[in-house]
Amino acid sequence: MPSDKLIFLDIDGVMSTSVSNFVFGKTCVAALTSIVKATGADIVISSAHRVSYSPKYFQNLLEQFPGFVGKVVGSTPWDPDSCIATRGKEVYQFINKYTEPIQEFVVLDDFPIKLQYNKHNSILINPNTGLTEADAQKAIKILNNPVSIP
Repeated sequence: MPSDKLIFLDIDGVMSTSVSNFVFGKTCVAALTSIVKATGADIVISSAHRVSYSPKYFQNLLEQFPGFVGKVVGSTPWDPDSCIATRGKEVYQFINKYTEPIQEFVVLDDFPIKLQYNKHNSILINPNTGLTEADAQKAIKILNNPVSIP
């Protein structure tokens, strides 16, 4: 059954560090797994890599890490004119078209994502470390303390 909570996940600088060239870090995957286990959230790929790789590709990649339990349920819409500046808009487009009602969401990105609403739902990740357990705890707090989504 799909979750009513979503993690919008960037790849470069979040799951891989600025020096790892698209190789997922074990600690990054462990932090993502912590979020999923504590919240039951599903994952949506918001990275520019969503153009070249399917959600199933990312699911298979994450499943190579022992203990990973998350589910990649899709990717945000792609507009050829899109850029980091429009990523927040793409998040809301996905939410509005998603088949299940969404109680809460969090955006994990190494660039500041401008959200029109729910501004606290974006966590800026340090691209030198990628997703950490401290970042995961912030995400868990957001996902487990829902506020209204317009």
